[in-house]
Amino acid sequence: MDPAEATEGTDTSRHACARRLLRLGALTSTLVFTCLVLYAFTLTSSSGHTRVGTVRFEARAQGPEGTMPASPTNPTNPTVAAVAGPPAMVSIAPPTTTTSTTSRLTSGILYVMRSGHQNYKTRIPAVMETWGKEVNSTLDGLIIIGDQSWPGHRPPIIRAEICGNDHSKQLCCKTGYALMMAAQHLDEFSWFFVVDDDMYVNLENSRKVLSGYDPSKLIALGIPGCGPGFCADKKGGFCGGGGYAVSRASLRRLMVPSPEDFHKDLMKKLAVEKSGQAWDDISISCSLKRHNIKLLQIKGLHGWRIEGRGRPLNSGYERAIRSRNPLPITFHYLTPDMMTAIHRRFQDLGKHRLLGSRILPRHAYDEQLQQYLLNMSNRHFFME
Repeated sequence: MDPAEATEGTDTSRHACARRLLRLGALTSTLVFTCLVLYAFTLTSSSGHTRVGTVRFEARAQGPEGTMPASPTNPTNPTVAAVAGPPAMVSIAPPTTTTSTTSRLTSGILYVMRSGHQNYKTRIPAVMETWGKEVNSTLDGLIIIGDQSWPGHRPPIIRAEICGNDHSKQLCCKTGYALMMAAQHLDEFSWFFVVDDDMYVNLENSRKVLSGYDPSKLIALGIPGCGPGFCADKKGGFCGGGGYAVSRASLRRLMVPSPEDFHKDLMKKLAVEKSGQAWDDISISCSLKRHNIKLLQIKGLHGWRIEGRGRPLNSGYERAIRSRNPLPITFHYLTPDMMTAIHRRFQDLGKHRLLGSRILPRHAYDEQLQQYLLNMSNRHFFME
């Protein structure tokens, strides 16, 4: 072969190799750039949100100076007028009269929890280490409203910006604010279940019981019978200790003509005793009635402490946990140790399928419920 031809062939091969390297380098640069863009987009889109159940909750509440502390250290109690107008909210369309033909619980339950900063390091962790963490594996969701924001918590604890922190008028304000926040997720859930931060919820039993009711109806479910003499019909309303569930249609109706009007109406017409004590559960009940929403009773809500022997769970709780009629849904007034013990007991029963043994007779729940209603009527509710 002629040396010139050999040299020319070598040069051609080198040029071809160089072109391939340039193409490979360009492709690699493009891939790296694309990955960086996607990564930046992910960071931006996830900022200020956490996913609980099937809904993303926005870390929207800020401190008085607009700060968003990572923990509730050095909390202060904001002094805010209870009748101050709530922040601007999205408009809520009037409820329709059509009945859905799909499953009644395809979109799950949003649990609406009220709390205070004094419980952020005790009760809230107990909830999130037990039934609260199970919300992630269901169609349900959890939103927590407090007097101090804690955006670093998951889910973020949203501050009720217009409310203070007590168990009277400010709790009424906070509950109304919590329902306003919940109403932003009307299209995502079938039911909105109001609970306390010292309450245990059996998610499976809650879904089983609520699946028997139509969320497109103007109804709310709980324990009626507290506060006789309050509300226009003088029959009072829910005993909120066991929690209560508001249907999607009912919450939508409450927010008409606007969430602001709902909150103003609630605070102007509170259920208040002669002593000045205001009751949030009865105040909400009266608001429900003013919107022609029917209050219905469901069983399985334990709004009282159950008597019995043994610790941390006494024999009364053991029998209630095993009950099939009614199915246990909630337990109230629990310490963190009791909440953990109840959660473990339900887990053990599920593993060993012992739920059908030693069933709590139905009349025992009914007797406890009647005694609870009697105690509540005798202890509270002296009208102005």
